[in-house]
Amino acid sequence: MKQALAVDLREAKRRCHEEITTLIPVQYAAGFFDGDGCFGLSHRGHRHVVVQKYKPVCTAFQEVFGGYVNHRKTGHYVWEINKGAAAFVKQIAHYLIGKSKQAEIILKYDNMGIGLEDARNQIKRLTGFHHSKAHLKKI
Repeated sequence: MKQALAVDLREAKRRCHEEITTLIPVQYAAGFFDGDGCFGLSHRGHRHVVVQKYKPVCTAFQEVFGGYVNHRKTGHYVWEINKGAAAFVKQIAHYLIGKSKQAEIILKYDNMGIGLEDARNQIKRLTGFHHSKAHLKKI
């Protein structure tokens, strides 16, 4: 009985993984990123991140938008995108709610409407994160 249950659980996990990793809609990705994502800017460019304990979510982001997935010692999976990050922001910006203003700032930065320091300061004011410059440099 236990062995049959273990096989059923493995099969359910496999099916769940297949469902999640089939192309996720941009709207879903935007909503997910709105809650669990993080925008980052530095003098080197963009770095946007999603951190999850459930790997298939990060894998789905990788399959749809590019980037890569790493596993941390904490047991979390991290999807990161650097190259292609600007295109990612353009794709999800329209559907964001909580991070819509941050996305607008990043898009202005991309279009050379504002400089890096201005972008960082505006994001700092929006998020209330007073150490934004140091945080964004680490990214």
